[in-house]
Order: sequence, then structure tokens, then C-alpha cells
Amino acid sequence: MNGNLLAVLLYISAPLIVLNLFTYVYGIIDMVVVADKGGDVLSAVVMANQLQNLFTTLGGGLATGGSIMVSRFIGRNDYPSAKSAANTFLTVAAVISLAFVGIILPFTDPLLRAAQFDDRLLAAGRSYFAVQVITAGVGIFNSTFLSFEKSRGATTNVLFINLVVMAVKIALTLLFVQAYDLDVVWIALSTLFANLIITSYAAVNLIRRKYLFAYSFKNNRFKADILKPYVRLSMPVFLGKFVFSFGKVIVNALGTQYNRFAPGALGVSNNVAGAVTNVTSATEEAISTVVSQNIGARNNRRALKCFWVALALDIAIALIGTFILNFISGWLAGFFSQGGDVTAEEAEYQRRLIEEIFRYELVGIPFLGVNAASMGFIYGLGYTKLSLVFNLSRLFVLRLPVVMIMLFCFYDFGPGGLGLGMLVSNVGVGVVSFILALACYARVGKGDFRDDISGKTERGDTVSADRKAEATFLQPVEEDISENPQNMQHFKIKN
Repeated sequence: MNGNLLAVLLYISAPLIVLNLFTYVYGIIDMVVVADKGGDVLSAVVMANQLQNLFTTLGGGLATGGSIMVSRFIGRNDYPSAKSAANTFLTVAAVISLAFVGIILPFTDPLLRAAQFDDRLLAAGRSYFAVQVITAGVGIFNSTFLSFEKSRGATTNVLFINLVVMAVKIALTLLFVQAYDLDVVWIALSTLFANLIITSYAAVNLIRRKYLFAYSFKNNRFKADILKPYVRLSMPVFLGKFVFSFGKVIVNALGTQYNRFAPGALGVSNNVAGAVTNVTSATEEAISTVVSQNIGARNNRRALKCFWVALALDIAIALIGTFILNFISGWLAGFFSQGGDVTAEEAEYQRRLIEEIFRYELVGIPFLGVNAASMGFIYGLGYTKLSLVFNLSRLFVLRLPVVMIMLFCFYDFGPGGLGLGMLVSNVGVGVVSFILALACYARVGKGDFRDDISGKTERGDTVSADRKAEATFLQPVEEDISENPQNMQHFKIKN
């Protein structure tokens, strides 16, 4: 791939950024609707969502590993292998989705009890969580499919289908809960119905013969050369994200030791910060794709340069976002503390608590921008095992110890200790991930890079003059992949 790296990253990131922002907006709408139902319902939904996020990490891990492999094959112009790998991984995702729902759904109540749901929270969140489990199962397949769309450069398609999904989701939420004043379980059902649109979109594309990843069971390759690197890449990502998400569940459970408002306040703070972190996470996906494709084309120097461009971009986004949120944080805290069955005194307490926790969250946002660029670079190189070690450290070294020390040793500090734990964790992940990225950068720069997909060690920037002439780069065109399956949608290959 040639051309200005910033332009390439922005071109790939822009649809994903818009998508993430819209996703954030409908998440905020959900939060507003839920907050109007009262403090118990808000805390129950926030805690149930954290449990759901725990399960969606499985889909995230499978999607990341599969996307890295498919992007690597596309970078090599090996489209038959890309198609075979995508078909295989989609089959695996579908089987895991069904197994997941069948195993988890019968244990809804025990899981919620283990997450410290008392009788009031359980009554408010039981049905909501059961529907979210089904949605998480559907999401495992959907995220895998969409990751392959991103790998082939069809980020505009991803944006469009998700905008449709969000429009349906918001419309159904407002209809069910606002217009008809139904229970919050209908918020979860609206999310499930909307996500099934992505599943339908995937099915329609996969049966098209001219689609790059057109599905046929005979294209599946359940062999070691495909499955071993897939598992090697996916499992560390899944386990790392799972452990970290599990840490959020633990933090919420610890928050209930303060009072019933603390988990909800922490959830609101996280959601507000998402206005910025959702944008930087989109660039994380973009840098992972660009780095992986350049490594596949053996254009190591360009892959290394991509890291610095992405780092500057993410830091700029994070600083601008932090500046804006700082001015509106007070208004947001007051907005989310209104409604429900709380008294005026309780509403005021909730407002001050949200504002206190968010002050800590705000300081850590720029460091999360550094983390997004660093981890995107590491994923693109295929060093997913580092993500496991990283997330374990993030949880057990940086976050939980601080939260537990504040709870058990400095209880009088109050629920603000949850925010302090978030601050230490977010600053730490930015610093540690940057150090890890520099270590990977140095290894590739010295020519001691081991490709975790091919298993080969690449010495130096092995792109010869002839190879550079063959290396692909992306240029926007109107041509669709359905008309020419040898090209990625919205891109053409030039020599």
C-alpha cells in the first residue's frame, strides 16, 4: 500500500468513527431512558451490560484473529486463501454462537447473584440480562462477519448497515419504552431485533456467488495450517479482553459495597467518556488492518511508520475530546441524575457522585488514546499474546488493587475511590502499551520479526525493488467487489 498514511488511516477510520459515534449516541439514549426508571434500574442495567460485555469479548477475540489473517492474505493478493479462511472462521463463529447461548442462558440467575445482584437489582435486571445473552450470541457471528468486511476495505458498507441497525434500535427503544411505557427488557429486545438485521445482511451477502467471501461449506478448511494460527491469534485477545471485562464486573460488585448508586454513576462516567474513546478505538481497528496488510506485502518500513502517524492522530483526537467534555461534564452529571423514584436529595447526591468519578475519568482519556494506537499496531503485527499479558496487568496490577485499597483501607474517601482506580488504570495502560509498542517496533526495525501466521522470520525490510513493484496499495474507486471478486470493495490494485 502506498500513498499518504494519514489519508489512508482517515479513509479507513472515518466510516468506523462515524459508526462508533452513532453507537455511542444510541448507548446514551439507552442510558437516558434507563435513568428515567430510577436508581435501582440504572445500576441493574449497567451491571448487566458489564456482564454482557464479558461475553462479547469472545466475539471480539475471534473477529480480531480472523481479521488479522484475512488481511494478511489480502496483502499478499492471495484471495483464494482469504476466502477459505473467512468461510472457515464464519462456520466456527456460528457454532460457538449457538453453543454459547445454550450454555449460558440456563444459568442467568446464578450469574447475576455471583455479580452481587441483590433482590432489588435482580428483579430489575433478570429478564433484561437474559435477552442480552442472546444478543451476545448473535454478536459473536456478526462481529466476525463485519471484521472481514473491514479487512477488504468495505468500511462504508459497515457504516451503512450499522446506521440502519441503530435507526431501528433507537426507534424501537423509543416506541417500546417511551411511547408505551414498557419494561426495560424491551430495550434489550430492541437491541436484539436490530442486531438480527446485521445477521440477515451477512446471510444475503454470503450467498452471492460474486461476493469475495461467498460461503460454501466446501471452502471450509478445518486443518492445522488455518486453525492453529487462528487460535494462536484469537485466544490471547479473547482471554485478555475477557479478564479485563471480568475486572469491570468485579469493580461494579465492589461498588455496591458503597451504595446502590455507585455502579450506576461509574457506568454513566464510562459512557460519557465513550464519546472520545469510541473514536480512538475506530482508529485502533484501522491501524491494525493497515499494518497487517503491509506486513503481508512485506512492506515493513511502511508498517512501522503507520504507528507514529496513528499515535499522533489518536493523541490529537483524545486531547480535543477531553477539552470539550471538560466544559459539559457538570451539565451531563445533572442530566443523568434526574428521574425515577429517587428523592431530590438522592438525585443531588447522584449528580455529585457522577461528576466526582468523571473528573478522574477525564484525566485518563489522552492515555487511552495512546493505548488505542499502540494496541492497534501490536495487533496488526500479530503479537496478540502481548494483549493477554497486558490486560492481565491492567486489571490485577493497575485497577483492582487501587479500588480494593480505597474500599477496604480508605472507605471514608467514598465511592470516588472507583474513579481513582479508573484513573490509575487508564494512565498505566497508556504508558505500558506504549512501551510494549516500542519494543515491538524495535524488533521489527532490527529485522527480527516473526510472522505469527506464516511462522517465518522476516529479516529486515524484505521488500526488494521487484517486490515493491508488486506490492499493492489502495485507491478509492466506484467499482464494487460483486463485479470483480479479485478486488477489494472500493479499492483497486495497481502495480
